[in-house]
Amino acid sequence: MSSCSECWNACFSSLFKDEKKKHPEVKYMFPEAPLFPYTKDGPMEKTFFFQQTMVSQSLHPSIVQGAAIQREPERGRPKADSTTEDSDSQAADLLALAGPGGPFLRCSISYDIHRRVLGVYLSQLIKLKDKCNTVVSVLLHPSKEEIIETKVVCNSQNPVFDETVEFTVLQLSDARRQTLLFRIYYVYENSTKGPLLGTASLPLEEADLQGLETQLRIDCIEEKKVAADLESRGEVLIAVSNDAEKGILHGVLLKAANIRCHSNPDPYGKINLIFKGQRVAKWKSSTKINSLAPVYNEAFHFEVRKMDISDISLQFILLDEDKLHTGQDGTIGYTVLGDHSPSESGCKQWASIKSNPGTSFTSWHSLIAK
Repeated sequence: MSSCSECWNACFSSLFKDEKKKHPEVKYMFPEAPLFPYTKDGPMEKTFFFQQTMVSQSLHPSIVQGAAIQREPERGRPKADSTTEDSDSQAADLLALAGPGGPFLRCSISYDIHRRVLGVYLSQLIKLKDKCNTVVSVLLHPSKEEIIETKVVCNSQNPVFDETVEFTVLQLSDARRQTLLFRIYYVYENSTKGPLLGTASLPLEEADLQGLETQLRIDCIEEKKVAADLESRGEVLIAVSNDAEKGILHGVLLKAANIRCHSNPDPYGKINLIFKGQRVAKWKSSTKINSLAPVYNEAFHFEVRKMDISDISLQFILLDEDKLHTGQDGTIGYTVLGDHSPSESGCKQWASIKSNPGTSFTSWHSLIAK
């Protein structure tokens, strides 16, 4: 080190060897040692290491005990192939991590204080009952009406999403007052969203917002309801009122949604007025080209002056005009509004119409395959 100091001083003093270059009012001092530590190969850089101590936090009741993983999610990993099955080793690791019960949703939450953004990283679902096509929708309740959906993962019992959705919030305190709602949906082969399979929620008041991975238990929907929804061919929204004084049924075919058929149907609606089991009048809507969610907003009227409303029912049928042109059965699905409707919604709406003459009642109805 002494030789280094001598070299340093020699170099420094050589700069001012000429007395003429020195300022008369400046006092020049020479360091006794080099300003930086030296090794035989030159200056030695200083490197500082800092490791933050992990602070344990109590888990929210919605989080499975012991399921929080103390590590950052791997943001840079390659995307998983959504159309192929998980390998045996990966599946074994997932099941061991999940523990008994299920299904579960693996996710992590982080808050960016500079961007004021709440990020929700959706890793994957574990232990679904069967292989199916699934999508997850995320809602920040109650402040955000926007619902953000992930990509669709096909034919998997442990679907990997590896996707981040973001919500803009004002302050961290605002985020803490929110609750994240997750909804898992079945997706049909034509990419339309099917029945709700399960839900999960995470209040952010006590949740970790630093990106630690968390495992949430999914509350599954009753199997009978899911099976009934799977049989549905879509939904239709109809408004009906009974003008008892004039003896006229007024109605509006508003729209249809989630039609389950081939990818490019040309749907139109047909309504039959049934009196004592016989069709006595009919009405037909316009045709909407290439639509799985047609909007009609078309009114219909039936004269029922000489009929007892208890003997009346309205049969709605949704048909595909494209198939009819090729000689195929164009029926997509049907529903009935009346006392003997096969659906609960049809019976309820009809009961309201009978009990409240002059008042219009609007309801969604599932379309049943014929």
